[in-house]
Amino acid sequence: MIEKGLQAAEELRILVPQGFTMAQFVLKWILIVPRGEHSQFRGLRIPARQRRTLKPLTCPPLREEVLESIREVSKKYILPDVHHRW
Repeated sequence: MIEKGLQAAEELRILVPQGFTMAQFVLKWILIVPRGEHSQFRGLRIPARQRRTLKPLTCPPLREEVLESIREVSKKYILPDVHHRW
């Protein structure tokens, strides 16, 4: 399971738009997908990290082709192992 998660992260890393961190990219995804399609986003304790992570709220939307690529990575690596647990 960990290996699949690492493979998924590597495939997603190439989709991260310039100027985004991986955390910002993931948060942007979480904010736009329908409920139930993503995992819980855990709170951050360090204010500077909160500001950096919440930057996507002011960033432009992710392109549709990026969203589709994220869905494909999720279907390939994540959903088969966890979807039945939701």
